[in-house]
Amino acid sequence: MLPGMADVPAFATPYMDPAHVARAVSIADGLERNAAITHGYHDLSEAVAAILGRDHANWLTFGKWASAEARASIAGQTVPLPLRHMMAHQVSQAVAQGNAAIFGDIAPPLIVFVNAYRDGRDRPLGSQERADRRAALLAHPSISRTDDLRLAFSAYADAVDLLAAGNPDPRRLAERVFFGNVAVAAHEQALADPFIRAAIPGR
Repeated sequence: MLPGMADVPAFATPYMDPAHVARAVSIADGLERNAAITHGYHDLSEAVAAILGRDHANWLTFGKWASAEARASIAGQTVPLPLRHMMAHQVSQAVAQGNAAIFGDIAPPLIVFVNAYRDGRDRPLGSQERADRRAALLAHPSISRTDDLRLAFSAYADAVDLLAAGNPDPRRLAERVFFGNVAVAAHEQALADPFIRAAIPGR
């Protein structure tokens, strides 16, 4: 970490701007785009962790790892050498497109979540205010579009409520964050499946 970075707010990232996310996923070069996306996963993971805490990884933490792992496929390095001239481009394109599609899909609702609760670090939110924010969060078009996303962000909001109450049951908090992560993963799997199939040569 660079000197002084510990004092930089978790929310001080251009990836909190959906327009910046859109620009990142539209970068023409696949490897450059992947680097921007992986950076975005990191920054947004930090922003979510500032709200949900660091005891349990949020979905973006796993997204950052998966995006970093995808880099080798985008670079054409995961296809066996004798087959690279035939299949590397197909695999690279499918993984690169999936990498961009997934980040472009899930970053905006997570930005909405962070914006809904970011000021809770600086002042306690009353129960009615939390209830109002939960209702607005789950009604947001980027979240209300699928059952899995509504379930995911309801679980993350539950985690916020547990933390707000003070001294939360660690098991209950872990369960709510885990459930949110799994529900996001279920939503994204449906989007990822066509890219995964395209990245499997001779499927």
